[in-house]
Amino acid sequence: MGDGVMRSTCEPELIHTIPAVMKRMGKIPRVVCDRTTIGAIYTLEMETPH
Repeated sequence: MGDGVMRSTCEPELIHTIPAVMKRMGKIPRVVCDRTTIGAIYTLEMETPH
C-alpha cells in the first residue's frame, strides 16, 4: 500500500470512517463523490500534510 487513489461505493459510513483512519496514519484525505453510470463513486486521495 502507498499513496494513490482508492475507489469504492459512495457510502456515508465510508466517507466518514476512511478519512478518520487516514488522518490517524498521518495522511490528509480528500474525498470526492462522483456520479457515474454504475452509481456514485468516491475517490479518496491520500496526501501527506504540508
